[in-house]
Amino acid sequence: MKKSCFLSIIATLLIVVTAVGCNGGGTTASPSTPAPAATTNEDSSPPADVAEKKLVIGATILTREHVFWTMVEESLNEKAQELGVDIIVSDGKSSADSQYAQIQDFVTQKVDAIIVAPVSSAASASAAALAKDAGIPVFSLVIDTNGERVSFIGVDNILGGELAGEYAAKVLGEEGQCAIISWDDLDICIDRATGFKNIIAEHPGMEIVSEISYAGDTNKAASVTQDFITQFPDLKLIYAVGDPAAVGAVNTVKAAGKDIKVIGFDGNPEFYSGTKNDPEIWIADVQQDPRGCAAMAVQIAVDYLKNGTQPQEINLIPPTMIDTEEVIAKGL
Repeated sequence: MKKSCFLSIIATLLIVVTAVGCNGGGTTASPSTPAPAATTNEDSSPPADVAEKKLVIGATILTREHVFWTMVEESLNEKAQELGVDIIVSDGKSSADSQYAQIQDFVTQKVDAIIVAPVSSAASASAAALAKDAGIPVFSLVIDTNGERVSFIGVDNILGGELAGEYAAKVLGEEGQCAIISWDDLDICIDRATGFKNIIAEHPGMEIVSEISYAGDTNKAASVTQDFITQFPDLKLIYAVGDPAAVGAVNTVKAAGKDIKVIGFDGNPEFYSGTKNDPEIWIADVQQDPRGCAAMAVQIAVDYLKNGTQPQEINLIPPTMIDTEEVIAKGL
């Protein structure tokens, strides 16, 4: 009897030990049950938590010291809010080194995309490479980068220069000397000057007697204008590739009491006040669309990130010409 009970206990213990060993604490399938197949994501869609993650875009603009760029920043923020994405906008402070450091910060923060309005087209190439190495797409705004980017969004600056040239020819009756206040460090300003020169070259009675860079400094533009007046007493018109340069030119022409016309480029608030105060001097401006460019840049970046939409490599918004007569007529 004792022997029978002992054998019964031993058999029971063997059954328990075997059961625990097969189940591995309840996590391993028994030999008779096939292991579950590995799950796969056949459509390659990101997990729901990734797909719903709020996008973050880093943006660095050339400066906050000019109304053009404050309009760009406002539009960047407004469009980002409309599309439900976060955007961090930094002031490049007209310094390529500062802008490089800002893009480094964006890379460290692991933003989803970077929008850059370069202080220098050439200097921004290394920053663009830094972003590319981190797998962050770059979109250039208003000013193109010499580095790799997905897309450039800006103004057709050559066309703008051509519009200014055509207006100059009309005002001067296709005769007379012209001078250009340019900005050699920015490709967009070089294009603005190129377009103007292309049109003036089509009119044998017109001549560009001088072209000097003002490097974005209104005071230098005023000094350059004084040099024009001194060297070319028969000068009829000055074309400025930016409104800050036009302001310097207008002030100097007015102080000298000269009959010299000025055409600017930007369509900023200073033109509207300037042409009302001195309609015989600041006669017209090439008007671009900073808000439209900024909004387009955010839209393109978000479409690219969310939908994989491949944008055009170059997206240009055509500028328009506005003159004193139109400003007064429309009460602008």
